[in-house]
Amino acid sequence: MNKAGLALSALLFSVFLLHGCSDSDVSTSSSGSSSPPTSGSTPQNGGSTPAESVSEFAGTYRGTATATATALALTESESAPVTIIIDNNGTVTIQSGSDIFQNVTVLNSNTFSYTQSLNGQDLGSASCTGSLTINGTISGGVINGKLSSSNVVCNGIPVTVTGTLTATRQ
Repeated sequence: MNKAGLALSALLFSVFLLHGCSDSDVSTSSSGSSSPPTSGSTPQNGGSTPAESVSEFAGTYRGTATATATALALTESESAPVTIIIDNNGTVTIQSGSDIFQNVTVLNSNTFSYTQSLNGQDLGSASCTGSLTINGTISGGVINGKLSSSNVVCNGIPVTVTGTLTATRQ
């Protein structure tokens, strides 16, 4: 496999399966009614959306996430099961077996957005920079999300990442 193929495989592997990355290699941001909590804290619903409106979405959602990475005219795709847990305060936790989206975000009405920065993150055989963003909407007991990338470069090669997420309330 060539250098671009290794970078693509490593990036997709990390999105879904990588465990044990260091918090010092990763930074996060989110949009919603409050910032994601720091370790050991509980998020507060500090925005204009009352807790009662987001609590209707509380529950466990299970489904599939698919990501496609493209670099140098090569494309690599991966699919993996995903579990999303939303608590009564609207805190969204994505469990995909990945350390990429390891923190939580907060619902803003029926939507959430979360951006994960890759700050020279070592992803197996690739070192990547840039960011990955997931935007999700909940309607009728189903979460639909889109994954996108911004300025992702792995081992010096620009990479575009796109993907989808669909999960149904259990």
